Amino acid sequence: MKAWILPPAAALLLGFCAARFQPCFSKGRDTATKPGIPKQHARPMSWKDGVYEGTSPGWTGMKVQVRVHKGKIHSVKVLEVKGTLRFAQMAVDSLPARMRINNSTEVDGVSGASLSSNSLKDAVQAALENAKP
Repeated sequence: MKAWILPPAAALLLGFCAARFQPCFSKGRDTATKPGIPKQHARPMSWKDGVYEGTSPGWTGMKVQVRVHKGKIHSVKVLEVKGTLRFAQMAVDSLPARMRINNSTEVDGVSGASLSSNSLKDAVQAALENAKP
């Protein structure tokens, strides 16, 4: 191949790849808004007041108690933890406060404790399913 063809061909290929994969790397893109991809941790406007329990399955599963006051998450208490306590403790130490502040289970997980973070979010979401108005 001639040397003068390589730079334009490389630029064309790079432009195609960047255009094709750009949405995957754009910040703030919510993949759950695509049709067919369910939003796993949905956020209702408010919930019924009360105390609700929820569990998440699996070897990293958790059992939680969620207190809803004035339609918002008031507290999240972890009642039971399966799996490695060291990793679970990392999630338990920070996620409940973030969920309360955001009034949602849509919070970033803890680096290094991804499975425990997801288990905690799933258990809280299961509890909030019973609190839907």
